[in-house]
Amino acid sequence: MAFDFGELDKAIEKQEMNQTLTHVIEQKSDESKAVNKKPEVKMAEVVETTPFDHFDIEKTKTNFIQYQTKISDLFTKASELKVVDEVTNKTANEMLIQLSQILKLAGQVKDNLPGFKVAREFKNSVDKFFRVDITNPIKSIQDHLKPKISKYAQTVAELERRKKEKEEKERQEKLQAESAKQAAIDAENARIEREEAIALQAKLDAEADAAGVERVEVEIPPELPPIEMTFVETPAEVVAEKTEKVAIDGGTSTMKGEWKCEIIDEDLIPPQYRIPSQKLLDEAVKAGVREIPGTKIFEHFEPRVRVSMKNLTGQAAIDQIMDGEGKF
Repeated sequence: MAFDFGELDKAIEKQEMNQTLTHVIEQKSDESKAVNKKPEVKMAEVVETTPFDHFDIEKTKTNFIQYQTKISDLFTKASELKVVDEVTNKTANEMLIQLSQILKLAGQVKDNLPGFKVAREFKNSVDKFFRVDITNPIKSIQDHLKPKISKYAQTVAELERRKKEKEEKERQEKLQAESAKQAAIDAENARIEREEAIALQAKLDAEADAAGVERVEVEIPPELPPIEMTFVETPAEVVAEKTEKVAIDGGTSTMKGEWKCEIIDEDLIPPQYRIPSQKLLDEAVKAGVREIPGTKIFEHFEPRVRVSMKNLTGQAAIDQIMDGEGKF
C-alpha cells in the first residue's frame, strides 16, 4: 500500500491553521487582560494523530509491545527448561515453533507499517537510481582506468627489473673476472714454487752423488690441474616493494606492487601448499564415506523449524500463537 501524500499535505495545512488560530486567540486574550483582567481562555484544536506519526519510532514501538512481552516470558522459560526426556524435548521443540511464529507475526506487522512501506519504497528507489546513475558509471570508468594504470606500473616494474638484472650480471661478471685473475696469480706462484723445488732437488742429487752419499728428498709441491672456474652466484639484494602515490585535494591514489601466484597446473603443486576442501569432505561424508585420515566424522543433530501461516489467520489464530497452548 503506497503512502498517501495528499493526507500528509492536509495534515500540515491543518496544523498551520491551528497555529494561526492559537496565535489569534492568544492575541485576543492579551487585549482582554488589558481591559477586564479576567479573559476567557479558549484552547486551539490539537491534532493527535498525523501522518508524521508513521515515522515516530517511539510510537511505532508500541505496535510490538505484546511481542516483546511474550519474548521476554519465553526467554525466562527457555532458560529454566532442562531437556532430559521426551516430554521436555517436545516442550523445547514447541517453543522453537512458537518463537518462529511470533517472529513471522511481528515481521508482518513491521512490513505493514505505513511509514516502513513508504521508507522502503523510497530507499529502494534511491538505491536503484544511485546504483544505475552514480555507482555503475563510476565503477565502469574506474574499471577502464585501472588496467591502464596497472599496465603502466607493470611496464615500469619490468624496466626496473631488467636494470637490476643487468647491474647484477655486471657485478657477477666483475667478481668472476677478479676471481679468475687471482686464481691465475695463485697458479703461477704455485708453478714457480714447484719448478724451484725441482731445481733444488736436482742440485742436491748431483752433490750427493758426487760425495757418494744418500740423496736427500726435497718436498716438491704437486702439479696443479688446469684451472676450471666454478663461480657461485650470490643472490641479488631483495628490493622492497615500491608504493607509488598520487595525491590531490581530498584524496590519494596508491599503486602498491604485490607478488601473486596463479595456479597453472594443480597436479604439480607440492602437498604443503594444498588446502583441504571442506565442501568436498562434506560431500564425501554425505555420500557415505565414514573414514578419512586426518578428520573426525560424526553425526550432528540440529532442529529445523518451518512455519506455515496458511491456517493461522485472524485474531483468534494470533491469540493462539501468542498464548501458546499453556504447556510451558
